[in-house]
This record gives sequence, C-alpha cells and structure tokens, in this order.
Amino acid sequence: METNNNQLADVIGFDALYESMQKCCRGVRWKESTLYFYLHAIERTMQLEEQLKNGTYKQRKPQKFTITSPKRREIVSIGFRDRVYQRSLNDNAIYPAMTRSLIWDNAACQKGKGTDYARNRLKEMMRHHYRKHGTEGYVLQCDIKGYYPSMSHEVVKAKFRKHLDPEIARSEERRVGKECRSR
Repeated sequence: METNNNQLADVIGFDALYESMQKCCRGVRWKESTLYFYLHAIERTMQLEEQLKNGTYKQRKPQKFTITSPKRREIVSIGFRDRVYQRSLNDNAIYPAMTRSLIWDNAACQKGKGTDYARNRLKEMMRHHYRKHGTEGYVLQCDIKGYYPSMSHEVVKAKFRKHLDPEIARSEERRVGKECRSR
C-alpha cells in the first residue's frame, strides 16, 4: 500500500503539480487562462491538489472547435487546470510505466529518441533488409484518419490495468471514459 500512496503522491502532490504547471506554461503564458492560473499558481495548485486528494476533482468540459489551415481538423481543447493534472499524470506515472513495454525501435514521443535516432534506426533496418533480401521489399507509410477517436478504449484500459499502479489506472480509466463520451 505504501508504494501505491508514494506513486499517487508523485502524481497529485503539490510539487508534481507545480512542476507540471510550469511545463504547461511554456510558450503559452500569453493566453488568458494560462496567465490567470500562473498568477495564482500556488493557490490554484493547492486547490487542485486538495481536490485530487479528497476525490472532488471533476474534469471540466472540453472546448471543441474546427481549424481549417493547413487542413481541416476538429480540435478538442481542455482547460489549463485539467492540462496541469494530465501533464503530471503522464510525466510521473503513464510515460515511465508504458514506455518500458514498447519495442526499443519505437521513437514516437520518447525522451532521447528524436528524428535523428529514428532516421538512423530506419537506415540500419534498411541496410539489414538489403543484405538479406536485396532490393525486393516495400515500405508502408500511412496516416490513419481518426485513429484516436475510433480506437478501442477497452484495449487501452486493459493496457493501463496491466502496466500502471491500480489506483492510477482506475483514475485514468475514469478520465478517458469521460473524455471519450464528450467527443
């Protein structure tokens, strides 16, 4: 039980939330909602911590809008306060637990694995393929439209249950469920 409480404290403790708030402010401090939270950072972070600890935290309704440039896309934007909690949850629990189960070559959104890493791994894999098969082969490049909104949320929840601390997995399942219903 102590491990559970320690890991949960790493996500919803004041220090974790305050650090997440600072990261969320980068590049958007000029926005009104960001600036309001930032100007009252200690008070807002303490309120958020208290709500998370006593179970009264409720995610606010996301804003939905459409952008048309460079291409038409539906955007779902969450409030700054909710972004702070999600950032802490991701940085302190989800990312460390979930990335351990990924194959080494997966470079998507991983620390220390940027475009140079991905490009070098691709070159190495292509060299390996050429040595084994010559010029016979293909590369599939695709973008799956609507992947996240249409994916099976039960599969995601099962992965969370498998890799995350039980209390954090339950918290994330509730959040993902509400987010999916609002889309």
